[in-house]
Amino acid sequence: MIRLSGEAPARLAGRCRRCDDVHVVDNDVAAGTAALADLFAAIEHDEALSPFRAAVSATRGKMLAVLVADDVDIGGGVTRHVLRAYSGDLAGPADWPGWAPSIIRREHTADLEAQTLTTLATLTQQLDDARARNDVDAADTLRRARKHTSATLMAAMHDAVSLTSTAQTTLPLRDVFVGVGIPSGTADCGLPKLLHAANARGLRVVGSAEAWWGPDLGERRHGALQAPCEGKCQPILGHLLCPR
Repeated sequence: MIRLSGEAPARLAGRCRRCDDVHVVDNDVAAGTAALADLFAAIEHDEALSPFRAAVSATRGKMLAVLVADDVDIGGGVTRHVLRAYSGDLAGPADWPGWAPSIIRREHTADLEAQTLTTLATLTQQLDDARARNDVDAADTLRRARKHTSATLMAAMHDAVSLTSTAQTTLPLRDVFVGVGIPSGTADCGLPKLLHAANARGLRVVGSAEAWWGPDLGERRHGALQAPCEGKCQPILGHLLCPR
């Protein structure tokens, strides 16, 4: 078995913006870390996963996450599932067979993004020209226009993202994020993908774990277990864990 380092959190918790409660779910660390160690071993040794291993290597590493969850049927029978996810995308594809799909559907805003990038390039050139002419008023106007154009695209991208809670309530990212200023890439980390996917299927969370796969980069070490990140994961966990 692959040896993981560090510790996974004993509980998953977050404040829900909709009901203003802090929701806490016990995390079966042993189940989560065992499933993650199995996944790491499979990626390393299973030839069927070699294309995925190559794709991850091409991105210089990824946070990988697993979620152990139970499907309880009407008669009380339990079927256990292990879901898996990676952060972001893999050199282009947002989704990979057998892994939780991306919540951020960039295809919904692709046309607007392309149009915005063209507009921003034009505004930047005009801004450079205004600065060269020392036209302060024009430069200020163009800076504001560029900022507004970027903000419009970001708002549209946020509106294209919806998250499903434990109670299977689906709301747009803008309505569930706790805090001011939604960072780019919010909801694209492994754990939010897994919780969203499990909630959509009505599965009950048992345990989870996530760790870095790839070369050591700064504070990231191969196989080092991590807690949900503060900037992008923590502000949406409350909604994802909300039971009502």
